Amino acid sequence: MKNIKNIGILLMAIGMLGSCEKSLIQDPKTTITVNTAWQSESDVQAEIAAAYSFFRSPLTTYYAHYAYGEFRAGDVKTPIASNLERNDLGTDYYTIDNWRDWGKFYRAIAQCNLILEKTATMDDDLFKTKQKAYYHAEVRFLRSYIYFYMTRIWGDVPLNLEGVNKKPLPRLAKEKIWDFCIQEAEAAYDALPLQVTVANERGVKPTKIAVLALISHIHMFSRNYEAAEKTLRQIQTNEGAAGLELLPFSKFKEVIKGRSKESIFEINFNDKEASTYSTLGAAFARPPEIKTKIWEACNIPVKVADELFPVGTSDLRVQWVTNRSNTLDITLNKFDVKAPDFTVTAPKYEANIILSRYAEILLLHAEVLARNNKPNEAITQLNRVRARSTAALYDAAIEPDLLKAILKERRKELIGEGYLWYDVVRTDRVPEFNSYITATHVEEGATYWPVSAYSFDGNPHMVQTSFWSK
Repeated sequence: MKNIKNIGILLMAIGMLGSCEKSLIQDPKTTITVNTAWQSESDVQAEIAAAYSFFRSPLTTYYAHYAYGEFRAGDVKTPIASNLERNDLGTDYYTIDNWRDWGKFYRAIAQCNLILEKTATMDDDLFKTKQKAYYHAEVRFLRSYIYFYMTRIWGDVPLNLEGVNKKPLPRLAKEKIWDFCIQEAEAAYDALPLQVTVANERGVKPTKIAVLALISHIHMFSRNYEAAEKTLRQIQTNEGAAGLELLPFSKFKEVIKGRSKESIFEINFNDKEASTYSTLGAAFARPPEIKTKIWEACNIPVKVADELFPVGTSDLRVQWVTNRSNTLDITLNKFDVKAPDFTVTAPKYEANIILSRYAEILLLHAEVLARNNKPNEAITQLNRVRARSTAALYDAAIEPDLLKAILKERRKELIGEGYLWYDVVRTDRVPEFNSYITATHVEEGATYWPVSAYSFDGNPHMVQTSFWSK
């Protein structure tokens, strides 16, 4: 079912135009009342916390972060996303309809816009813990990240810069959105610290390193490899000053739990917020760890397990792949970080959504160095990640294609974290990983999601993603 646009037109025709939660541009839902709003630094902190929460919401709707960035590539399979593997994104299936809707992202963006508008009129003397400029930088970074995140899903998206917007907005070319994201991230850079001074803010509050990581990813998508190398090299240069570290493999659970020395930017869950949907920990759980096998259960195809983590390898990451005796149900224990109140009947997992971590950045740096014809430097970065897991170091006689080896290493290190689909899209390998999408389909826009019918409500400027308008 490819034609989503006609559904939107039908909804308009029958007058279903008033959906508050499903509209294109969401009004912010502030946490403080009009009479007491924007009177103190703590008010601003509460509103920023709400912005993060609003961003977290669409990522945790039925494993949406992984539906967008993981499931379509096939290394991780789950019944909840079988339509995704077939590129059937136009189905009326309830879960996919939720994933197709960008309204919750715009709710977070509207909240960011409102914070910037309201704090601009606040007296600087009201800010005691941190300067107003810091909060502006934090919010501008978050808004930039959200927009970049959305372009990887839908490509062209509307650009809203108002806290309360009632105007219908057209989709803007993703390249223009990327320009905006870089501009905003660069504007935030100076006011952000190189590393946080409070331990529990590590990874969950932006830093200069998070800004550089975001800009690097944008450059990689736009294939500006010289610019990407420059920003990635800045991260490397500041590794010590920024407190970045590849933790020993024995401490990898700390990486997945979050706020570790390897973290660059992640979406936080505290002890009380541990969730079934925070990571894939629950999705891979099996009896007797849980009482019954949950309906969203994930597995790793045997072909993928044998390719990435063959039995007998020296790579310690082979420990992630378990239950090999049942080749139809191979599991991944990478995300098995149980919450304090975990029970077999209420399986909660305490792990943040990792959006950027140091090992991923090292491999991205290795990739761009290989692309820029600097193989020796690329091998050094590749081997840093391999050495952490005692995997065999790079040998050109065994792996003559260095770039291919680096991209495969990203599959190994980042499996299940929501990177693979974006990697195969930006490196033109989609048909290799999804047989339902041909090279012609890619040219027609099949890698991007269709726009939800709700986004056509009252918006004459809205157009459907090209592949899905047929």
